[in-house]
Amino acid sequence: RAGGDRGRPDRGGSALMIRRPDWFAIQRRFLASLPRVSASLAIGVGTAVLAGWALNVTVLESVGLGPTAMKANTAVGLILTGIALWFAPRLTGRIAAAAVVFLAAVTLGEFVAGRDFGIDQLLVVDRATDLPGPGRMALNTALGFLLLGAGLLQTSSSSARRRRAAEVESAIVALLTYVTLVSLLLGVDMYAGGVEPYFRMAWA
Repeated sequence: RAGGDRGRPDRGGSALMIRRPDWFAIQRRFLASLPRVSASLAIGVGTAVLAGWALNVTVLESVGLGPTAMKANTAVGLILTGIALWFAPRLTGRIAAAAVVFLAAVTLGEFVAGRDFGIDQLLVVDRATDLPGPGRMALNTALGFLLLGAGLLQTSSSSARRRRAAEVESAIVALLTYVTLVSLLLGVDMYAGGVEPYFRMAWA
């Protein structure tokens, strides 16, 4: 019996063993959830801002994070970006990403041409009169949306070069966002010298 018992598994001992968490699996699940979480956040914030403009609720227009209201077109850009993230790389996601690129490109064209193409106050009338181009998103916001939209269009590409380009574009957007957050949190004017009105943006 002694010899036979040696070959049997120690069921009592194995039952007491503590199962260690699979940190790699947890990390993979966390990273896999980031696009959907980011998409939900973008759609939620954009919707809240549009509701703020529609209902004339100032705290919603700025998401309660500063004196500068987020423009309605910026909120639309956020919603479209969220849709593109949520449905990427499906057709719906690509259409939304293309719409983001179009919105950003037209806005940048307004800055370059010095003209109003009629999209800045298409949804709401901007009550702010101290900024050039009422209702127009900031120049760096438009640039960020252009890069985001282009990056989302390229993420589903089979070309390694295009995927790397999408990563670079995302890094530039992250840098623009970081500079804006630092400016907002510290109350520092990052765009002094007469160009600040063109770069003033809400936290998005």
